[in-house]
Amino acid sequence: MVDFRDHVAVYNDSATVELTPKIFCEYDKYRDQDICPVCSKKKDCLKVIYGLPMYNAATGGILSNKDEYWIGYCDKDPYCYARWYCVKCKKLF
Repeated sequence: MVDFRDHVAVYNDSATVELTPKIFCEYDKYRDQDICPVCSKKKDCLKVIYGLPMYNAATGGILSNKDEYWIGYCDKDPYCYARWYCVKCKKLF
């Protein structure tokens, strides 16, 4: 049961109600798993990292290790983001 006293403030002749919208995220159902939902393999899954990739001046390219992680986007949505990427299925989850 929800205690509405924490979300409603009454002042004289008016009331203020605090509403928190439910945000839909397509990745919520995969939050606690590191196994691909399509092929059920763990060995082909890479951890997704977010942010700008590092530049390697010695080689003149982006510093990456394609066997350990997959580069996500520059800015991560704080409410909805994928944590894993399956190389075999090409699926974020």
